[in-house]
Amino acid sequence: MKRMLAVLFAALIAALTVLTGCITIETPEFDPPEDGAVDFSTTDINGEPISMEALSDKKVIMINFWESWCHPCVSEMPSIQALYEKYADRGFTVLGVYGQSEEEEIRAAVEKLHITYPVFYVTDSLKPYQTQYVPTTVFIDGSGRLLTAEPVVGSQSASDWESLILQYLDGE
Repeated sequence: MKRMLAVLFAALIAALTVLTGCITIETPEFDPPEDGAVDFSTTDINGEPISMEALSDKKVIMINFWESWCHPCVSEMPSIQALYEKYADRGFTVLGVYGQSEEEEIRAAVEKLHITYPVFYVTDSLKPYQTQYVPTTVFIDGSGRLLTAEPVVGSQSASDWESLILQYLDGE
């Protein structure tokens, strides 16, 4: 009986992973620095510079860790893009961050999905904000401070993302 329950539990975990997220094996656990501050400077896949300093005027920054081979990651990106467009004038932006996919696969996904927010390879300073799963999403403010203590692991519906974004934008 215990063995059967263990097998059922493992099957449930596998099903939930398929439905909400994909496992990655080369990333650390979520381990932000004690001060919780994000800081980075890099270029996106289009060669455009992107840095925390340049985002200092933003109220809410959604950092979405994803990979091109992760179906839940890719399937939620059109919703994230729509929210990026909808709330940009209220101080909201999105950063798409990848770490294992090939750049040409990332470019193909971004083009196919018409993603216009910055997408770039993970920087060393962002690695502590990842988990062993994608998608993983963290929210920070314009000073680079985490807005919550825990990341959002797994894909979310458009309405769930919108509710969370509005909570941060409205300061509730």
